[in-house]
Amino acid sequence: MLLLVAFSLVAAACLAGSFWFIDGDYTLLLVKHGGYWLLLFAFLIFLYAVFQNRNLYWKNPTALIRQNKWVFIVSALVVGVYFLLQESWFKITMDEVVLASTSMHLHLEKEIFTASRGYEVNGIFYILGGYLDKRPYFFAFVVSLVHDLFGYRSGNVYFVNAVICFFLLGAMFFIGKLFGGKRWGWLSMLLLISLPMFGLNVTGGGFELFNLLMILVTAYLGKCWVERPSETSLVAFTYSGLLLAQCRYESILFVIPVGLLILFVWWKEKKILLPWPLFFAPLILVPYVLQNRMLNQSKVLWQLEDHQSAPFGFQYLEQNLYSAANFFFHLGNDQGNSLLILGIAVVSIVLWLVYKLHFAAFYPREKTGWRLVAWVF
Repeated sequence: MLLLVAFSLVAAACLAGSFWFIDGDYTLLLVKHGGYWLLLFAFLIFLYAVFQNRNLYWKNPTALIRQNKWVFIVSALVVGVYFLLQESWFKITMDEVVLASTSMHLHLEKEIFTASRGYEVNGIFYILGGYLDKRPYFFAFVVSLVHDLFGYRSGNVYFVNAVICFFLLGAMFFIGKLFGGKRWGWLSMLLLISLPMFGLNVTGGGFELFNLLMILVTAYLGKCWVERPSETSLVAFTYSGLLLAQCRYESILFVIPVGLLILFVWWKEKKILLPWPLFFAPLILVPYVLQNRMLNQSKVLWQLEDHQSAPFGFQYLEQNLYSAANFFFHLGNDQGNSLLILGIAVVSIVLWLVYKLHFAAFYPREKTGWRLVAWVF
């Protein structure tokens, strides 16, 4: 109980500080100079926790690769085909260039900052201007680590997305396999590959694929936490959720299912586990809150129109739903959707409604934590 009280006090202090007490120049100072090191700390804790649980996630790596060799072969071939068919370049104006610029500054200065102006003087390039960008920076941080290892090249981001695509396709297979066996795994990969927007992101510099991969990784680590709760599996799951929260703007919402699954296992086991890394978890999210608080004061960075008062809110729900429906059901050439997926979706829904045997076709019959995790996520 004493540990829970201490954790609650730490969380309350971080919450109060980030929302009310830290303001002005201190906000920029803490995010710019402290954000990188907090993210590096979280990333290292996450990797170490996953390493400690390696026997839980993959008991025999050699057998796993041998039994699923065609999954890895097909994933590698798909990545290769994408790079043969498409030119590697920034596909989304400004967004991907800004991420590349942020990763460069993370690599050079170990600061959260986006360079906007630079000059070459006597053969040396100097960054002389920049700003704190609105985009979460975990993807840029990962790209900056690649720059650290192999030297800075703006094209490093394409290789990062190629590797991410390979692992994402493999993750889709194994997640699909959890739902209903190997056939569901292959179908999951096929549906993902058939999306034109997926292919565009493979050879681009955006963070979309990385966000999807982190969602699947976090969900799988949640399954392991629910089925075999331990301090190390809790740390891996928690820190995966913290890193996922800093992948895309809306990814912070995944903190909710992560928290709910942690509370559920505590309630089920009648035992509260609080290893020491969890006391740093609220602190990891402080730069994210400070960054959003500061940027919410600027209509320019959020590209808001005159009638818009905030970047996020329920007032946008109607328009977003209309746009989503238009994406899936629009048959023209000005939307990057897929008629194949639309057709399969309609047929699948009809068959599911006819079949409808207590979700037997949708979930594994054996009782596993995956059913709960899938619903909560």
